[in-house]
Amino acid sequence: MKRKKVKVMIITQSEGGGLRRHLVDLLNHLDKDIFEIYFVYNSRKGDDTFQNWLKNICEGINLIDLPNFERQISLKNDLSIFLELRKLVKDISPDVVHTHSSKAGVLGRIAAKTLGVKKIFYTPHAYSFLSSEFSIKKRNLYKVIERFLSRYATTKTFNVSNSEKESAINAKIDFPEKFEVITNSLPEVELLEKKVARDKLKIDQEQVAVVNLARVTYQKNPELFVNIATEFLSLNTHVHFYWIGAGDFLNPVPSNVHFLGNINDADLYLKAFDIYLSTSLYEGLSYSLLEAARAHLPIVATEVSGNIDMRDIYKKTYYFKVDDEQMAVKLIQNISTNDNSKYNGVLNKNKDFDNLINTIQGFYLN
Repeated sequence: MKRKKVKVMIITQSEGGGLRRHLVDLLNHLDKDIFEIYFVYNSRKGDDTFQNWLKNICEGINLIDLPNFERQISLKNDLSIFLELRKLVKDISPDVVHTHSSKAGVLGRIAAKTLGVKKIFYTPHAYSFLSSEFSIKKRNLYKVIERFLSRYATTKTFNVSNSEKESAINAKIDFPEKFEVITNSLPEVELLEKKVARDKLKIDQEQVAVVNLARVTYQKNPELFVNIATEFLSLNTHVHFYWIGAGDFLNPVPSNVHFLGNINDADLYLKAFDIYLSTSLYEGLSYSLLEAARAHLPIVATEVSGNIDMRDIYKKTYYFKVDDEQMAVKLIQNISTNDNSKYNGVLNKNKDFDNLINTIQGFYLN
């Protein structure tokens, strides 16, 4: 007798950057013989890689597009989306609902809970209450919402790093046993060699090249990236800074800063660079840092939630405070003049990709 498939509904309102990477990896690798998968998303928010995946790669997944599913708070629009989500949950009757990111986490979990879904999971991908983008009053409101939903409408929260879990516990979101750390991980891929990658990106072979691979958003802190680069102009060095990612970059920028825009499969080009620089204000656990480690680049990163977990994952990670750009300059100078510090980091192989998929599947089935 053929076993009945477990219905899983995965809900998000954003498909860019690391969140997109996590979702695409998860959806591609969930066992389609065991799970009947429904993916609720906003097609207008996806980056080029996500759009290509929708058109050419995704298989065995029921796609449900909600093009008005927005991150911004709007009572009228949010109520409309909630009613749509509730109707979908009622019609499909999933065994599992798994929400990703804050807005989907709120509306999706409430919709699932009010219709009696037994297994409701949540992956925040960096909590909104960590962001200084919002006022203290608004961040405190987000904590209250997260507390209520965790305690009354969540089977388990999956955190992508230990520091993200600690942030939730410190904010008294819920008891520690309600959180499970499932670290972001990467499959093995073939990277372009340095000379080939530099030729394709038109980067001088003799140049010291520093890169950040991220969307242009407040969270990723492009202003700090430019400020650090500006310090090198007065040092008469050949250090150049490259930002790869979707969005509108700052303008004007100094002559040693180059915005390359969005590049498909940008992680395959990382060996073109000498140093990875993360200026983020907060993270869950950045895929781009894992990609930099996979390419054996020394990493210079802000000492913030999400980033600090790289201490346990990758040997060649160096930290500076968000408000101490001079330390970032010093670290980059030291690395760029010390050949022994390049390309010899050790990546913790325990953070493996199969573990991510198998652990999540286990929770879906348990």
